[in-house]
Amino acid sequence: MLSRISRRYSIALYEEAKSTGTLDKIAEDVDSVINIIEENRDLELFFGSPIIDHVKKAAIIREIFEGKISQLMLNF
Repeated sequence: MLSRISRRYSIALYEEAKSTGTLDKIAEDVDSVINIIEENRDLELFFGSPIIDHVKKAAIIREIFEGKISQLMLNF
């Protein structure tokens, strides 16, 4: 189930980046976000926690990444 959902979101992000001509920037943003989360155990646990609601997670994502990644990636 999760892989099916992940695939749909991945395709949607790819299509939007392609249509806006930002594929390279989105690829950089994805790598950056993944690296930052994987390098910080607390962040990894925070985002992996099922007891922390998605609103709080979205607020933390904005706080950490706003101005550092594209708006498309931030909204994604």
